[in-house]
Amino acid sequence: MIDRRRFLKALGLGSVAAALGVWPRAEPSHASSVPRASASPAKLGQTEISAMSATSMFRGDRSGMIYISRDGGATWTRHSHLGAEYSVRRVRTSRSGLVRLDVGYRGRSFKLILTPDERAWRTA
Repeated sequence: MIDRRRFLKALGLGSVAAALGVWPRAEPSHASSVPRASASPAKLGQTEISAMSATSMFRGDRSGMIYISRDGGATWTRHSHLGAEYSVRRVRTSRSGLVRLDVGYRGRSFKLILTPDERAWRTA
C-alpha cells in the first residue's frame, strides 16, 4: 500500500514531467479509438463528457485516460494518461471555471484540478 505523502510526491513529479513534455500528452485523434461527441452527453467508459474550460472540452474514462477537444467535440486527442490503475469517475467544471476530476485509485478517491494553462493536473 502506498502512503499519501509518497503518492502525492509521485503525482507531483509526474505533473512536472508532463508539463515539461517528458511524457507525450497528445496524439492524433483516431475515430476508431476516440469516439466523437454527440448532442447529448456521450459516454466514454462510464464517465460523462461534462467539463468545459473557456477554450476546450474534457472527458475521461475508467482506464485513466483524459481526452481534450478544442473544436466543440468534433475531434478528440489524448490530453493525459494517469495510468491503468486509476479511473476517472467524474469530470466537471467548478463555479470558478476550473476543470476538476474525481479520480479513483485502489478503492480510494481524490480530486485533481487542471491548471489555467491546461497543461498539468494538481491535487485539490
